[in-house]
Amino acid sequence: MSLFLLLLLAQQPTAPQPLTLEEAIAKAVQNHPRVDAARLTALASGESVRQIRAAYQPTVAALGSAAAAPDNVRLGAGGLNNPVVFSRIGLGLSVNQMITDFGRTNQLAQAASARTLAEQDVTRSTRGAVVLQVQQAYLAGLRAQATVRVAEQTVATRQTTLDQITTLAANQIKSELDVRIAQVGVSEAKLLLSAAASERQAADADLSAAMGLPTPQHFILTAPASALPSLLTLEELLKTAAQDNPEVAQRRHLVEAALRLAEAERKARLPAISAIATAGVVPAHTERFGRDTYAAAGVNITLPLLNGKLLESRRAEADLRAQAAQRTLEEAQSRLARNIAVALLAIENAQQRQGLAEELLSRARQALELAQLRYDLGLASFVELSQVQLTAVNAEIQVETTRYDAQLQRAILGFHLGATP
Repeated sequence: MSLFLLLLLAQQPTAPQPLTLEEAIAKAVQNHPRVDAARLTALASGESVRQIRAAYQPTVAALGSAAAAPDNVRLGAGGLNNPVVFSRIGLGLSVNQMITDFGRTNQLAQAASARTLAEQDVTRSTRGAVVLQVQQAYLAGLRAQATVRVAEQTVATRQTTLDQITTLAANQIKSELDVRIAQVGVSEAKLLLSAAASERQAADADLSAAMGLPTPQHFILTAPASALPSLLTLEELLKTAAQDNPEVAQRRHLVEAALRLAEAERKARLPAISAIATAGVVPAHTERFGRDTYAAAGVNITLPLLNGKLLESRRAEADLRAQAAQRTLEEAQSRLARNIAVALLAIENAQQRQGLAEELLSRARQALELAQLRYDLGLASFVELSQVQLTAVNAEIQVETTRYDAQLQRAILGFHLGATP
């Protein structure tokens, strides 16, 4: 019996959780897998810088070899030399240190550093997109929550009206037609409530997914502060976005990386100079081998002469990719300017629509009072009153719908400006 109760309780829906917008954003930044993936990718990109800079450090290798051959054996094929092969066992160390490659490795390292910064910008952009998704889902949830509240009030009001008219009709004060119309109004209100409740559940599912939660949860949302700070001018916003927008910053770093790589390819025709030293012991060898220990040092100079125009092709490719990266940066800057201008217009339009919706609601309520008075005095039909009631309900929904539009457009503008936590 206890197991049955536990299973029954496990199937019950969880209680709604109170949630603010700040808490939702914090959870999304902490839990969303896309943010973690971008962060880990940036960390992995940083390792390429260490890999390239490793060329500045000496490399040390332990060596060991053994050979067995008859006396006076020489290699007869496979090369231009014919060295003597002595039977021996040798152990030693080899140290190789780059002296200079005239800045090519440094250019490659700086290109890798710029790509790492670009990946960090991708992380910021990803975080900003997730935050914007949370804000959109949260504000959509607030709208749905408000619509549910209006629908519940509408159902309660129309049910009360139906009960009153039913009583009056039973006393032959109101007609049966009024009762039927009132019943239709109750059904419409219940249908509105059902649609609003479904929209509310969908908003919770969207918000849960935006926060990186494994399963949908139900929330009680708290409306953020309605007071919004004044906006800067378009020129000031564009200047701020040019500095902080992560996409533009990423493109800028990719341009730098491409230019560094092109410079590295130009330096590939210069010589590379390195020093090498080796030492060790030969514990077992033939008498003709000589000493039991060995040591040597030298300098290697590598200068490319002919390679099928490989270096020329790599240099041309790097130059073309640098030009392409610059053009992509210019396109991103142009698109950013357009997005900011559109966002400003959307904010202005949302504020205007909110004012118009509030004006509509005020007039609809006045009309409802007059229609109710006319109906009570017998000067108007219930059809007229029902139509005015429907107009008032639609006006209330419009006010709740437009209440958060300006905040949503502000969030979109903040995303374009790069203002992310």
